[in-house]
Amino acid sequence: MSKEQLLELERIVLSHHDNKEIKVEDDTNLIDDLGYDSVSVMCVIGEIEEHYGFEFEFEDLNKEDFLVYGTLVNIVSNKINRL
Repeated sequence: MSKEQLLELERIVLSHHDNKEIKVEDDTNLIDDLGYDSVSVMCVIGEIEEHYGFEFEFEDLNKEDFLVYGTLVNIVSNKINRL
């Protein structure tokens, strides 16, 4: 995943957060740390799918740590590399 793609993913993840000054780390949890609810999470997922041109699989969304930013980066990176 290029630096540009990584920055774009971070922008998408933070697009539903009120504090635009916040930075995400690999261990940032979308719900626990960013305060997102299920609707916000689904919006982020939809935006990622639309932006990168793929769909998440059920197995991706069912991972215990899917909502951790570092895991999300790995999943998106793997999907991009398969396109």
